Amino acid sequence: MIQPLLPNKPRGVPRVDDRKVLNGIYWRLRTGSPWADIPERYGPPT
Repeated sequence: MIQPLLPNKPRGVPRVDDRKVLNGIYWRLRTGSPWADIPERYGPPT
């Protein structure tokens, strides 16, 4: 009944692999660099 009213595409930013995110956090802690300098290989900055 309400199925046609629901959006059929997921919204928002696609999910990033948890391992990539954790590696990015470890990289940031290890290097002491600002969050803005984390390499793209660890996921998008958002």
